[in-house]
Amino acid sequence: MVKAGDVVKYSIFGRTLNAIVLSTRSGEVSHLGADGEPLVALAFIDPDRETGLSRNKETGEAIWPAGRIPQVFLEHDVVHASHEFSQEFKAAKGIRTPADIASVRGHGEYTEFESEEAETVRGVLVADIGAASVAAAIQSAAEVDGEKNIDMTQS
Repeated sequence: MVKAGDVVKYSIFGRTLNAIVLSTRSGEVSHLGADGEPLVALAFIDPDRETGLSRNKETGEAIWPAGRIPQVFLEHDVVHASHEFSQEFKAAKGIRTPADIASVRGHGEYTEFESEEAETVRGVLVADIGAASVAAAIQSAAEVDGEKNIDMTQS
C-alpha cells in the first residue's frame, strides 16, 4: 500500500510520469483499487505542460533556462490503475459510457514501482523538483490531513 513520500507512476494524457505521493485517502470505497489501494494526491513535474521551454534537438528533452525551477503540478484524488466501479455504483449514478466513467473517476491513474526501483526514482525525482519544494508540499498536505505523515526536512 502506498503512503506519503512514496514514488508512483502517474499515467495521464497518454504518457507516464514519476510522481511523489503527498497524501492518501481511503474513505470513498467506490474509488478504491482492486486490493483497497487508496486515492492519492500527487506532486510531479511535466515539461509538456510548461510553456517557454526549449528542447534539445537530439533527445527532445526539455531545457529549463538558467535559474528557472520546474513548475510542480499537484493532482488530487488520483485512483489506482486497478480501480473499477461496481455495477451497483454505475447503476445508482447513471454511469453508462466511457466518458461517464472518466468524469466520475477523475484524471489519470497511478501504479506502484517495485521497492528498489522506487528509491532510485525517488532520489532523481526529488532532485528534479527540488527538495525544498517537495518538503513544503508534503508538509502542507500533512497539515491538511491533520497528521504528520512524513518529514522530508530531516535529511
